[in-house]
Amino acid sequence: MPPANWSLDFPGNPFLIAFPMTMTKIFRQPAFTTAILLWMLMAGTLHSQIDVDLSIGNDRYVSGEPIRAIIDISNNSGQTITIGNIPGWADISVEQKSGGVALKTGSLSTTEGISIASGKRYKIPVDLSQIYFLHQPARYSVKLNLNVVGWNQPFTAKESIFDVVKGNLVWSQNFSTPTIRDSDGSLPTLTWNLITNSSKTGNHLLVQVDQKEEGKILRTIPVCKLLSFSSPEARVDPISNLHILCQYGQNTFTYNVYNPIGELLVRLTYQAAPAKPTLEYNQDGLVEVKGGIRVAMDTDYLPDLASK
Repeated sequence: MPPANWSLDFPGNPFLIAFPMTMTKIFRQPAFTTAILLWMLMAGTLHSQIDVDLSIGNDRYVSGEPIRAIIDISNNSGQTITIGNIPGWADISVEQKSGGVALKTGSLSTTEGISIASGKRYKIPVDLSQIYFLHQPARYSVKLNLNVVGWNQPFTAKESIFDVVKGNLVWSQNFSTPTIRDSDGSLPTLTWNLITNSSKTGNHLLVQVDQKEEGKILRTIPVCKLLSFSSPEARVDPISNLHILCQYGQNTFTYNVYNPIGELLVRLTYQAAPAKPTLEYNQDGLVEVKGGIRVAMDTDYLPDLASK
């Protein structure tokens, strides 16, 4: 119960705040009310002059896949602002929509600062999977508060939503390699998986390395956009590298090779002219592309150590 000289009768006040009777007389003065409204309008306008958006590239991701997003900052404040130079400058929070917790594993680093002149935009790429552990299939919510030096309140981006799914397993093969060992020195049984995932950006093929005995996903890598009528091919060579042939165009294929820890070794492009390319083992047990014609593309990756 408020004191006797306090009043809840503040005309037009939707918040039911208690004020002393002497203050309500001041609040009822038209000039004072106008000044308050102008101050609130100016504060809201100033705050809106720095806009921040967090956009996520897709709506569905396979467990272990990189989840890349873009922080888009627009500065129309009339002055140059500096971001990234204080701890917690980009406060990103991720949680499961069902109420589960997403384990935080990192944060965006602090730099000497990035200056954004008035009237300019700046985009910052981030990988949410490097900040939170997001292997658990669920629907996730992402929120962002941008903290800027010299501004007393954060700038908030609209909430973004995405799903993490298991995907559809289309092929798998166990393997082991001396380059990956358990803590006791033994060789664990690992598995190469080919997984498809349908999302708003189409049907995609991904490769995943996991250790089922421990329930660990070591890595998930997008390979290519997959045509609905195509069937990807996969072969494992004698040193446990994975070779994949994926059709992503009417007559176009990408040939990718990954080492046992999921690093890309080779990416080449083939066309089905005149025959469709396929993967085959030669007499030495090595994997080769048979048929088709290799064509040079900007997306090709062919280090000096590659033989093809």
